[in-house]
Amino acid sequence: MYNKFFLFREKPFKLVPNPEYYYVSRSHEEAMAHLKYAIAEGEGFVEITGEVGTGKTTLCRVFLDNLDDRTEVAYIFNPRLGPTQLLKTIADELGVKCRASDTKQLIDALNSYLIDMKTAGKTVVLLVDEAQNLTRNVMEQLRLLSNLETNRSKMLQIILVGQPELGELLDSYDLRQLAQRITLSCHLSPLSFREVREYIEHRIQIASTRTPVVFTHSAYRLIYRYSTGIPRLINIVCDRALLTAFGRNQKKINSAIVRAAIRELSERGKKRRRLRELKKPALVLAAVLCVAALLFWYYRMGPADSVKMVNKGPENVQAQAPPSRAPSTAPVTEAPARPSPASQPPVDDPNGVSTDFSKFIQDMDARSARHLALQTVLDLWGVKSSIDPALDERTDNDTFFEVAAGQNGLAMLRVDCRLEILKTLNLPAIISVRLPDGSSPGFLTVLGIQGDQVTLGRARLNETITVTEDVLKPYCTDGAYVPWKDFMSPDGPVPNRPPRDAIAALKNQLSEIGYTQLDTGPSYDEQTKETVRQIQRKHGLEPDGIVGSLTKIVLFNENRRLDIPHIRLD
Repeated sequence: MYNKFFLFREKPFKLVPNPEYYYVSRSHEEAMAHLKYAIAEGEGFVEITGEVGTGKTTLCRVFLDNLDDRTEVAYIFNPRLGPTQLLKTIADELGVKCRASDTKQLIDALNSYLIDMKTAGKTVVLLVDEAQNLTRNVMEQLRLLSNLETNRSKMLQIILVGQPELGELLDSYDLRQLAQRITLSCHLSPLSFREVREYIEHRIQIASTRTPVVFTHSAYRLIYRYSTGIPRLINIVCDRALLTAFGRNQKKINSAIVRAAIRELSERGKKRRRLRELKKPALVLAAVLCVAALLFWYYRMGPADSVKMVNKGPENVQAQAPPSRAPSTAPVTEAPARPSPASQPPVDDPNGVSTDFSKFIQDMDARSARHLALQTVLDLWGVKSSIDPALDERTDNDTFFEVAAGQNGLAMLRVDCRLEILKTLNLPAIISVRLPDGSSPGFLTVLGIQGDQVTLGRARLNETITVTEDVLKPYCTDGAYVPWKDFMSPDGPVPNRPPRDAIAALKNQLSEIGYTQLDTGPSYDEQTKETVRQIQRKHGLEPDGIVGSLTKIVLFNENRRLDIPHIRLD
């Protein structure tokens, strides 16, 4: 509709995995390098994961398009198959002529084909997209296929591409044999703000026949905030913004146009949610009527039997009834039996604090604890928290915290769960905790540190506990998340390709904390670099002179004029 108006040869933001529009972000470049290395070195199993809309399928298409004639590929894009169907599909994709429907005959035919390809000096690749939909039986069949090998190398390279749920599936106890064979894995992260801007410019440049349409800086900011760096969402909002601009007869995409596009998309989402909410009462009413009808039929057909059942052994019924507990919004999963706190592996804790801590974190719902822990930290930062409910459905904790923090104007730093690091950063943090037997995962907020004592809170429940680092260590094995605010520059570390204003902002920060002798010019000179090294040594950081996340945080902490919540009490 708007192609002629903007002089496009085609729509630049179509939701199709077109390799022509492939944008090489940092994480996409890393994933592609993993794939190329795996094929060149015969690594066997490779795992690539990424959230919905991060460009996994496009990555697959680009990878396939760049393979040479010495590589044969079976590309499975609909993995909802049984083990035998999978073998038949692989045979069809590779051109193996086999009409057998028996698993053994199919494997024998594939084995013969792989031997022929190996003799001819060719590589055979099986690429499975949307692999999180594979059943456990099919996963086991893939493991058996990987047994087709010579004394020196694998005859079949298997690449699994899917959402983060794929990682959870592979981490299950049943598939530990398969998980051990995965030698390379990579995760596609959302795009940074700089990458979002480059991504949009890249697609418009390819689609344009003349001077490309211009987006303003504020428009890029709004798009980044709405999309959280997810390419599919970027495409959706940009397409809507171009349509809105076309309707207004404007050729520059400014913040007002993007805001209108986002408002329209949000209203459409609200309408869908309202329709779902309207359906809920109808479903509840139908369920009530069904139950009423069943009860009427039950008592109408056999009242004597029903009375006998109700009155039979009430003591036994009460003894066997499980205790009531609040309904959980988390999906029901089969979990291993959890021993009581008394049966936990002993910790050198004569006062019983470890047992108290076990009780403190028991029965936490991981997703709700994760959400509330972040809300608590945002409250401490004075941020009016707004966390997209759709993020709660994401199982990947790194993505949840990174995207949710970004939506609220903060960055997220992942660190080890060590008191030394948390003291250095001196910011409210979120730690991932679980019982020593691996059960009861959850999240707590670090509210204060004094000496070797850590005060932890169960988010917004006014419940706190203070423990030593020795007590905490066995429970905190998954690291910590530290939200922080970049008061200087969101464009990455200095001096790695910094813009002039980033260096100016750095020197201004240094001046505000007392380093007033520095030259005010736009260059990252040796004097400035040595000043940065001084600050790094002071806080126990590596004195490399690079102003990355850790250095920025300790630098901001020294500036008393900045509004920063601190947790160190000594």
